[in-house]
Amino acid sequence: MSNAMPAFRGNTDVSQTTRIRTSGELNQEDEPGLFSREELRTFAADDADAGRHIGKILSALFIYTLIAMSVATWWTLRTIGH
Repeated sequence: MSNAMPAFRGNTDVSQTTRIRTSGELNQEDEPGLFSREELRTFAADDADAGRHIGKILSALFIYTLIAMSVATWWTLRTIGH
């Protein structure tokens, strides 16, 4: 057996089950959410704002690339043409 693949030594007992609590079993004593609704709204607004800024940056870089490649193409064709 390869050193990269260690032997499996886990438990293969299929009878083990996990218990998932349903919404009816949740009560008021459970831990509250980490953030309030207002904080979640603020996070969503900040996220949307960041997405708009990233979109503007990517658009500007794309336009810059088009302009730079156009100038390089024009210069190359002008140099080869003479």
